[in-house]
Amino acid sequence: MNRLLNLKGINFWLLGAALGLNLFWALLIVIFGFVVVSQNQFNGDFVQVGMLIASFLGPFMIGWVVAKMAADMRGPSYGLIGSFGGLVPIIAVLVPAGVFGIIIALTTLLGGLNGGLFAMRNLNKGK
Repeated sequence: MNRLLNLKGINFWLLGAALGLNLFWALLIVIFGFVVVSQNQFNGDFVQVGMLIASFLGPFMIGWVVAKMAADMRGPSYGLIGSFGGLVPIIAVLVPAGVFGIIIALTTLLGGLNGGLFAMRNLNKGK
């Protein structure tokens, strides 16, 4: 865990891009979820499942792309630390709502970590 959160040797431009993209993605998820629920177009359960899937796939793809761009075998660090950017709106808005917000926050972190791990696996195949 210490190695994942160690900033030594990290490209800060790519890390900043990952943080910003995850923040933007989480804001889109929260806003889209509230808009859909407020218009009563869909059942709330479907919106929750959609938010759960989006909160995993967004950080996963962002972590994967940033780790592939860095190509320095620190992919899990980029994915995990970058996904903290998405926690800002999720913690501010969804965590006070209860267990669902905590699940979304954990899913966001795990999505970023898995994206970084997946990119690292693909980097190892090339060598």
